[in-house]
Amino acid sequence: RRLCRQGCARWAADVWVPIDMLGCCLLLTMFGIRWYTASVVADVNFVPIPSEYSDFYTPAYWTQQAQNLLAIAALFVYVKLIKYMQLSPRVSAITSSLMRARREMMGHLLALAIILIGYSLAMHTAF
Repeated sequence: RRLCRQGCARWAADVWVPIDMLGCCLLLTMFGIRWYTASVVADVNFVPIPSEYSDFYTPAYWTQQAQNLLAIAALFVYVKLIKYMQLSPRVSAITSSLMRARREMMGHLLALAIILIGYSLAMHTAF
């Protein structure tokens, strides 16, 4: 309904629409990976003949990928939680303050990331 009133370009310009679409795509991809993993695990013989090779790498790899996608989806749910918390006046004041200070915060976060990555690389090299 909102798409018909505003037009496609204006509807897609909303920040939350791509987040919703990406979350849905991640969910469908994760279901596909889980389905594929279940079909691969069904073919694995868990009590193999000693002279026969059983491939446990493929199901383990795809299970790990599904867990990675689930972690990313949880991040998107957390971001969506911020949207719904803006309905509260107190939380709305906090989020609007953070949105006004986002440029300065991004500069500090970038500097912090550079410092932490530098220290981690130095410790990795040293030890």
